[in-house]
Amino acid sequence: MLGFIVALVLVAVFAAPLALTHRNAGGLETAYANAVVSFVSARGAGNIGQNPVAGNSQAIQDGRSAFTGSCAQCHGAAADGKGVFGQNTFPQATDLTSQAARQLSDQQMFYIIKNGLGFTGMPGYANQYSDRDIWAFVAYLRDVQQKGTKAFDAAEVSADQLMFADFQSADSPRRGAAIYFAQGCVTCHGPTGQAPEQLNFDVNSPDTVKAIRQGVAGMPRYGTDAISDDGMKDLLAYMATFPVPEEEE
Repeated sequence: MLGFIVALVLVAVFAAPLALTHRNAGGLETAYANAVVSFVSARGAGNIGQNPVAGNSQAIQDGRSAFTGSCAQCHGAAADGKGVFGQNTFPQATDLTSQAARQLSDQQMFYIIKNGLGFTGMPGYANQYSDRDIWAFVAYLRDVQQKGTKAFDAAEVSADQLMFADFQSADSPRRGAAIYFAQGCVTCHGPTGQAPEQLNFDVNSPDTVKAIRQGVAGMPRYGTDAISDDGMKDLLAYMATFPVPEEEE
């Protein structure tokens, strides 16, 4: 028994560091990982009901917006796993159009998005999105799998705009720009709030803070754990610099 315990300790000491350097998965390892994800998510999804917004066009649109802001960086605009970060993680971001992803039930996909997956780069979004929003993710991904739709492309950020963002600046709008970029707002709304259309809001209205704190359709919630009250003031100061949408004649 003592020898067995010593062997386990040696495996933990020497095998764990080697596992952290492992960056390539063969076909057998990938198949095993897919089977484990399917098994774990099926167990977790046991008591989850049907998708209440399946096929709903508004939910699909909301899911697309949320996917662009929170998922496309890893999973790619076409949900094919070819995002800018997803190909450089291990395991790589899942191709959500693959056969393995298609075989997951709506309930399994809901469970994974809400709770995340340990030992992977997949976070859980329970604190950022409501259950209805997570179901919208699922509705959108099903639409992608069936129709090959693609998330919209937000405007690119210029070098000058990146240089303007400075969390250590004494200037509130510059600190706010750093928060705006860091929290992923730029991915959906572009560097000056112009995507998918120019944002129209009143930075002095409590409704604007409420929308950021509680989230709106297709947008995550940003509690004080993500953006402090002082950080919110800086964020609003940056948003106040955005161009005012032109009124339609």
